[in-house]
Amino acid sequence: MAVMGPIADRGMSSLLRYAPSLVLLAIAVADAGRVADTDLWGHIAFGRLFLQAGPVGHDPFNYSVPGHSWAIHEWLAELIMARTYDVGGILCLKLWKFACSALTIILLAMAAAETGAAPALQAVVLIAAAVALMPMMQFRPQLYTYLFLAALLALLARENYRRDAPLWLAVPMFALWANLHGGFVLGI
Repeated sequence: MAVMGPIADRGMSSLLRYAPSLVLLAIAVADAGRVADTDLWGHIAFGRLFLQAGPVGHDPFNYSVPGHSWAIHEWLAELIMARTYDVGGILCLKLWKFACSALTIILLAMAAAETGAAPALQAVVLIAAAVALMPMMQFRPQLYTYLFLAALLALLARENYRRDAPLWLAVPMFALWANLHGGFVLGI
């Protein structure tokens, strides 16, 4: 028996389908901030250190407490940032930031579509989210928290409204997220 009514149309009212230019605008707004945090170069240096020496148990950059133990929770993000910068410099870092911003907005649009809300309401929410994200989308490991939080929202919205989401995907997602940024606790 076919499902009738608004539940059947939930996947059909996606802004990705009906207003892709609005989604592109939201991506441009979210990615518009061009502030390079001063920690960027530290993240790249730490990532290069991990690429060259592997896991390091002490902080070689600490001049006030030499040999102090070092537990770095963003090691994978810093490794990716260093490799990205080494491959293509600033241009590749900008492309990496743009890709993270774009995926975050696309996942938010997918989550909104799962709710079955009217496209106009989805548009307002997506643009508001893009404006709120604009100052936050910097060259930092926190980009992964926004990305994975949006993915988790899409997964949970699908489960909540359609009841057929592959929730098992959250397990490897959290394993990856925990090594990219400490913001994984938001998802828990």
